Amino acid sequence: MATVSNPSSDSPSSQPAGDAGTRRQALSVAAACLAIFCAYVPLTAVSVALPSIQADLGVTTSELTWVLDAFVLAMAAFILLSGTLGERYGHKKVLLAGLSLICLGAVLGLSSGASVELLWTAQTVLGLAAASLLASSLAVVSHAVPDPRRRAHAIAAWASSLALGLVVGPWLSTLVIDAADAHWVWLYFTVVPFALLGIALASLGVAETQRHAARALDAPGQITAVLAIALLVFAVIEGPNSGWGSTRVVTAFVLSALALAGFVLRESRTSSPMLDLRLFHSRQFTATTVVAMLVMFGLVGTLFLLSLFFGGVQHRTVGAVALRFLVVTGPIVVTGPLAARIAHRSHPRVPLIMGLVLGGAGMLSLIGLSTGSGLGELWWRLAAIGAGFGLVLASMTAIAVGSVPAPLMGVAGAAINTLRQTGGALGPAVLGAVVTGRVAATLPHEFAARRVPPETAVQAHTLLSRGGLRALGELPPGPQSRAVLTAAGHAFTSGIHVAVALSGGALLAAALLALVVLRPTRRTASTKVATNLPAQGGEARTHTADRDTERPLST
Repeated sequence: MATVSNPSSDSPSSQPAGDAGTRRQALSVAAACLAIFCAYVPLTAVSVALPSIQADLGVTTSELTWVLDAFVLAMAAFILLSGTLGERYGHKKVLLAGLSLICLGAVLGLSSGASVELLWTAQTVLGLAAASLLASSLAVVSHAVPDPRRRAHAIAAWASSLALGLVVGPWLSTLVIDAADAHWVWLYFTVVPFALLGIALASLGVAETQRHAARALDAPGQITAVLAIALLVFAVIEGPNSGWGSTRVVTAFVLSALALAGFVLRESRTSSPMLDLRLFHSRQFTATTVVAMLVMFGLVGTLFLLSLFFGGVQHRTVGAVALRFLVVTGPIVVTGPLAARIAHRSHPRVPLIMGLVLGGAGMLSLIGLSTGSGLGELWWRLAAIGAGFGLVLASMTAIAVGSVPAPLMGVAGAAINTLRQTGGALGPAVLGAVVTGRVAATLPHEFAARRVPPETAVQAHTLLSRGGLRALGELPPGPQSRAVLTAAGHAFTSGIHVAVALSGGALLAAALLALVVLRPTRRTASTKVATNLPAQGGEARTHTADRDTERPLST
């Protein structure tokens, strides 16, 4: 569990003195910011390059889905384990390991131009690195800066670095593929200098956090959690191609359900669970985790589809795709700090609901997307999605952590990160399946409307199933190939309309859930919360939490 260490007052590392202590704090915060920046750069950098990857490797849409999902799935599955490793062995070691994995993943990515399987491997390693860095970097910041006011500024810098990673990723892809005219594999090299600098800063400036050697790793819980998530994503991705009633898809769904049941059974019985199920006794925490999953589901899934649309349907350059992604990710940097100010003056649920409504409306507005839509027509829709996400991202973790007793706050943060990334893994899988199904249903009508000969239609179907929209470029030039490309573009756009309606509707439903469940209550007295969570010495402790009379959430 990714708990934030609370160093004792007599800890020399927690109470640095003088200029040396200030320098160490600055180095620690800089290392943590570089770490979280490196964790998120690959996500958007690769997203922009997906059309180039598909054209180069000749992979199907479902195989391309795994390029993103290999990263997000590994990240989701191992956040909790990374937090536990940080508690057991020290968060500095986990941070350094994560930055080292970034370099290893980049090396694997550089060699992945010949095989999609190598690319999946590289993305998996980078996802493991991201899990390690997400779990450890915030703990390093909290340990290095014990003063609450200065810590708030440090955490704001950390969150801004996360958003900056999302913004910079597309431009690094542009720099490599368009400006330098290099092969797409070289985009993996761009993150290496930042990771090496992070390793140097962490080695010099980060003090090791307090270790809890008695913390169990909970291998059965980790294994069943990974199996449950991975099998579910596999079934959703393979469903459109193999058939929802096929043996492999049904088996994957059944095994995923069994693994989930095993995980719940294990976590409810072990004395040292990876995920403390008592968190879900809080309606506020449960509602916030649902919101977090839906937000990442919609954002990552929509970015995946838009990348294919801009590259495969509109045939935009990588730079043009990156510019459109910047319109999405750029507002996150602005609305994140704005959300904090709104929450301070009112309640964290206010920017949360604002962001859900804004992001949901932005996604629903993409129903007006057409094959000829330019940036002038799209910018406000894309900006609304990004601005909404920034408001939500800054609010939901604060609400989730604030809705549980203090001893459970660390694991609450880790849990919401895990479930958020699980939603991110399901986004490309589910929305990609929706688009694939819609294309299969509408393409025959599109071909018939343009009088595409049956033999050409069969050839087009074969190319689409083998290599996606880009593979249609293999058709012989002429009027029939142009008709096929037009028909396929309209069918894919129709699929996007259904997908964004689903994701936008999900965000508006999440806004309604937040409005109903996340209602502030007034309490005038301290709320004494008894828990069975072992203290550092192993005994159970009772915690008394002073609840603010204006902002606490009912549980």
